[in-house]
Amino acid sequence: MQDSNSRYNHIIGNAVMDKHYNLKIADESIYSYLGATAVPLFLAYIHPEDRTIFTDALNSADNGEGEVYVTVRLRSFVDKYSVVLIFIKQSSIDPKQFYELNIYDLIYLAKEYEEVKIQLKKIKVTMQLLKPSLLFDYNPRNSEITVFSDRDVVRFKGKIEDLHREILERGVVDKSSLSDVNHFFDSLRNIDDGMNYTINMSTFSNGAEMQPVNIRTASILDKTNNSVLAVVGTVSPVDDTNANLDTRYSNSNMDPLTGLYNKAAIKELAVEALNTKHKSITYVMLDLDSFKEVNDTYGHMFGDEVILNVARIIKDVVGRDGYVGRVGGDEFFVVLFDMGTELNELRPILRSIRAQIEWAYKGKLGGIKLTASIGCASYGKDADNYDDLFKLADHCLYCAKTKGRDRFVIYNKEMHGSLEDIKANNNSIKIDRSVSQRQKLQFVVDAVSRLNDWGSEVIESVISQMLRYFLISEVYIYDVKSHKAVYSAPDAPVEDEKENICTFFNDLAPVFRESNVFAYGDYFNLKMLYSDFYDYAERNKIYSLYVYAIKNKGEITHLAVIYSKGHYEKWSETDQNYFNIIFKTIGDKMIN
Repeated sequence: MQDSNSRYNHIIGNAVMDKHYNLKIADESIYSYLGATAVPLFLAYIHPEDRTIFTDALNSADNGEGEVYVTVRLRSFVDKYSVVLIFIKQSSIDPKQFYELNIYDLIYLAKEYEEVKIQLKKIKVTMQLLKPSLLFDYNPRNSEITVFSDRDVVRFKGKIEDLHREILERGVVDKSSLSDVNHFFDSLRNIDDGMNYTINMSTFSNGAEMQPVNIRTASILDKTNNSVLAVVGTVSPVDDTNANLDTRYSNSNMDPLTGLYNKAAIKELAVEALNTKHKSITYVMLDLDSFKEVNDTYGHMFGDEVILNVARIIKDVVGRDGYVGRVGGDEFFVVLFDMGTELNELRPILRSIRAQIEWAYKGKLGGIKLTASIGCASYGKDADNYDDLFKLADHCLYCAKTKGRDRFVIYNKEMHGSLEDIKANNNSIKIDRSVSQRQKLQFVVDAVSRLNDWGSEVIESVISQMLRYFLISEVYIYDVKSHKAVYSAPDAPVEDEKENICTFFNDLAPVFRESNVFAYGDYFNLKMLYSDFYDYAERNKIYSLYVYAIKNKGEITHLAVIYSKGHYEKWSETDQNYFNIIFKTIGDKMIN
């Protein structure tokens, strides 16, 4: 388990499990909990006395009761049981075949509940001590607004129109900011979320002089009926550290759709942030997964609404901890300040952004799963200039995409390679942007059709095309008896017949008794179970692999092998299903 003082300890992770209780896809945190040598059978980790309770909950989910939950004891990699709460529901991918599991540690959940109550008390006291800031609370149901200062002293309470008029009549706002003030009150009446205004006014100088103040808001939602309960906000002097950066930018520097900084402005802010007195600067690159499918299916107007909502989510989570910009259609660039420790501050922010985007559209887009892939790197620790730091963050975004999407990746030299190697390989997320899930599906349908019509004559062509559609390094189909590659992708080098995957067939064969598939998104996980094959994979820079066993009357005759070399690849469940379809069709044609 993680350190008990860190946030989000109660979240063990999310997973997809099939009807045979095998984990098909899971968060890295689940594998961290179960251990590097985890077996796919999830039921094996549940306490024997609790397995009936767990399977009964699965039956309830199958009987149309929607999402159900169950409390069981789950064994960790240190061979100890923890009491966990598991939410179970049928998977949107294939309700008849898979379940979605959301797993929480109950002990830590109870502890965090108590900690949250204490934190709320601290926040209330701290907010009272915020000087010289003002706090306000707007109730949209009766249009009343209350402004507080200095330990709950009420400076104004009444209708929003009266406050607006009073501010204008008292002349506390600089003439250059009048239009911004009017726009702010209009936005407040319309309950626009996540507002951020910098206005010149004399609120904190007793009328002596005008100075820039920052106004920020956030909406408090009633999830039961999806309405806004209140809009809360702060008015505070602009921090000198960021004043020269914030106040320079006008509407011409803002993205017209989202109100975030545009590409030029966020880049300038990112560069100049490196020269400020912040203890740390982190560059965060974010890209939406499957956004092209959303646009193609629901149209660009709906796509714009999605982008706007995602922008609000990111801005709300980041708050005053950094800048947020939009640098492309569905690409965002965030500059974070003073994140402190990765575990306690950076990861919770990244996790919150990812989770809120996922839940905002979960189950609302048909079969499309809109999620976010995130990559980041930090100044000083990882690089000391804008270009290198941006390159590392972009590379981590690439890694997040190739590992299966819907995740964040924080740069680590040991795991992701040196800056020099990354520059040499020039891996960029842009290389796979053109291939959507719809295009992959069309390719698979076309491949199966061609294989059925032409048989073995088109196998070479099909596996060659797989390289482009699925970011694969090499594809082989081996004859198990001869150890020879009977088919391979055109650019794949011919492997030594004395040492290839068939050499280790006896070690791997037991895996195929229950399933035709053997897949590892990280070759390091092979070390404990298959040490010889691990050494082979390491020598050949095979970082990820997928193997499909082609059988004839129950006997394995061929192995269809996919390698990812030089980078990690965690293929999505959908991609693996596509592999299964293609290789099964190929196997049928080869046998017949």
